[in-house]
Amino acid sequence: MAGVAIPREIGVSGRIAHPDPLRADGGQYLELIVDPAIFPLWEGDRILGWRGDPRLALYFNKDWLRWELWRLEHDGVYRMTTWWSADDVRGGEIVGRCILFCLRSDRERGYDPHVHVHQANDRAHAPVKDQIADQLAEANDRVRWGIAKDTK
Repeated sequence: MAGVAIPREIGVSGRIAHPDPLRADGGQYLELIVDPAIFPLWEGDRILGWRGDPRLALYFNKDWLRWELWRLEHDGVYRMTTWWSADDVRGGEIVGRCILFCLRSDRERGYDPHVHVHQANDRAHAPVKDQIADQLAEANDRVRWGIAKDTK
């Protein structure tokens, strides 16, 4: 299923300006959700290990009463990745569900977010670990020098 829209690559503040409404293949017009609660879809969620994807867009299909996650592909066409019934998933839960779905999809294709999180943490902690190691080495040298001086 693909959506028909004129894609606009970069919108306000570096984000993609997804069309509102998006016309689906079935002729339904989908309402774009632009609440700040969905920003983790675009910007990422460190706790879950999600990098974010600005090409994702969350829409609500009023005809079918369901949440639909669409992605602007590199060929300029919107394609639906998944959907959830509004009866099953409330508004506050939908972003988490979308992120978990994307993570599961990435994992099935061979991308492990936990490895990425550990690598990012290691890079962030490396300068502090290096500084501590240097301080310990310097303290160790001073103690050795002091012991050597006192034993002569």
